[in-house]
Amino acid sequence: MNVDLLPLMLPMGMRRLLAIITLLAAIGIVGMITVYGYEFWYEAWSRNWKSDTVWGVRLWIPYLALPVGFTLYLIQLLADLVALLLRIDTPFSLPEDK
Repeated sequence: MNVDLLPLMLPMGMRRLLAIITLLAAIGIVGMITVYGYEFWYEAWSRNWKSDTVWGVRLWIPYLALPVGFTLYLIQLLADLVALLLRIDTPFSLPEDK
């Protein structure tokens, strides 16, 4: 299922602007989650949190997935923004208007 009705209706200039605004909003949100994920991981690591199970796993190990995963996603979003700004990629990967 494709939800690209609005970008298809817009001319290329507006389509590019919509893509830039969308990417900047995503970068802001993912950046915020990355920072809070790092703080959460660091708190678990510095306070030596352990699970309440018999195994007693150190919780910083699974919590590390938050900052690492969101950092990688943030890098991908930044690469998409740069590709869009340098006109390497088209907005929403739709073909250029002829």
